Amino acid sequence: KYKGEWYGCQVEKSLSGQSSLGGGELQVTITALGIRTHMVCDPLKVLDQVNQAFSNVLILDVVLMRPFGLELIPEVVEVRPETKVIIMIACADRDAAIQALKLGAFGFLEKPVDAQLLSYTVARALEVQKTEIEFRRTCQDLESSQEKLLAHKSHLESLNQQLLESNMALSVLAKNVEMTKNEKIKIRKAQKQD
Repeated sequence: KYKGEWYGCQVEKSLSGQSSLGGGELQVTITALGIRTHMVCDPLKVLDQVNQAFSNVLILDVVLMRPFGLELIPEVVEVRPETKVIIMIACADRDAAIQALKLGAFGFLEKPVDAQLLSYTVARALEVQKTEIEFRRTCQDLESSQEKLLAHKSHLESLNQQLLESNMALSVLAKNVEMTKNEKIKIRKAQKQD
């Protein structure tokens, strides 16, 4: 099962007066995707949590964490490069979103967070992560296969060298046998003439 975590615990009101997804609603929405969730409300504990356990997705509420939120992204990416970091930003804060992407975030969600967009973004992050993991595994398998092939190649080259040396030895032996045979024939002919 996938595991996700996020930082943030507030419920905001949108301009229309409807509640956007806050901490609890985020947890319910993400859990509905079949993802185990964990919520960290203390920005100082986010890195501790990232260091302790792998999470497929980390959702950061940048407003709650400013300025630390954006600074946290490269640290998370360095410690857990497989973890997909998604940030939540205020709808007018495109600069923070662009900066977050440059720092290594996978994506961003504007507040108020829409449940469908959240589901899509998390699902897309998990699919990209799965593809990256499969790619890395395939590259490792190819490297391992290449090493095995090179070892087999070296072994085959050694066997080929042994065959060439054996062939040369047999060729010399055959020449010696032929010379010995010819000498015996000459000796018999000479004895018959005497």
